[in-house]
Amino acid sequence: MAVFDPAVHLAYEAPKHHLSMADIGLGHLKTLSSVACTDPFPLMSLEGVKALREEIFAKPIVENFHMKHALAKCQLRGYAPDFAPFTAALWTHPDTIKACSEAAGMDLVPIMPYELGHINVQAKEGLESLGRDPLPPLPALVRSESDDSSDDDTPEAEEVVHWHIDSYPWVCVVMLSDASTMMGGDTALEGGDGKIYRVRGPQIGWAVMMQGKYINHMACGAWNARERVTMVTSFRAKDSSLLDDSTLRTIRICSDVNDIYYQWASYRLKLLSERFQGKYDQIQDKKHAAGLQAAGKFTDIIGKDDFKEWVSEQIKYLQMTMDEIV
Repeated sequence: MAVFDPAVHLAYEAPKHHLSMADIGLGHLKTLSSVACTDPFPLMSLEGVKALREEIFAKPIVENFHMKHALAKCQLRGYAPDFAPFTAALWTHPDTIKACSEAAGMDLVPIMPYELGHINVQAKEGLESLGRDPLPPLPALVRSESDDSSDDDTPEAEEVVHWHIDSYPWVCVVMLSDASTMMGGDTALEGGDGKIYRVRGPQIGWAVMMQGKYINHMACGAWNARERVTMVTSFRAKDSSLLDDSTLRTIRICSDVNDIYYQWASYRLKLLSERFQGKYDQIQDKKHAAGLQAAGKFTDIIGKDDFKEWVSEQIKYLQMTMDEIV
């Protein structure tokens, strides 16, 4: 089994373009960034894709972490880090996090271990037919882009993941299949005016960054290819003082609740501890800067209204943390 090495397994180049929230009619929403979704950009080398496939299609993962639910017909999730050390090392490495952050235009961190690289699968012959080689022999029939013929029985009529809004602010989606003959397989975004915007499917090893928490979107089916396999990892802002309106809404139905609730509680408490430490440090800095005459004066050092507003925000965050555990 390969050991993750960014020099070997990453091939990052910054995206050249992106759709903004304003571009798709959602500029009025309170979000972390003005970026809605990037164009596809190189992230993984072919060696990196092969190493991921070798790990995720191993028998223990396929047998124990395969699931079907209301949003997706075939997923693998919840296997990292115990069953997938390469996957976990990839998404927690500083170079990968730096690449995803640069593409998104802000500093990000993975949301929690359970969300390190779940897999969405579309396979004409079923999950069991998938090999570890991302470059299998091409299908016998190869349609050209100019071929307008349609077939109601082809898999492009079926979504890989149905319309949904993500539970977490940011997501990185990486293509792990040979897309050289693939048609379809793009991501559809619903704009604020009801218009559907499409982000073309990435090439093998390429990725997109998207603020999926704020955009209704769908992973469209592909055709003219044996498979469409993508890896999805979720992120939040690294700065704990920034907005974190994550929920468990869309992932509770497809997760081991014992694992996800433990990790949810852990990350939320850690984030709160960072916020409280930051506020304490801020108060102490203001006290020292004010000098002895102002020392101990609540209104001069902290400010009653500002402090009460901050505390209220933390109470709401803690309440949501509890409410999502059902």
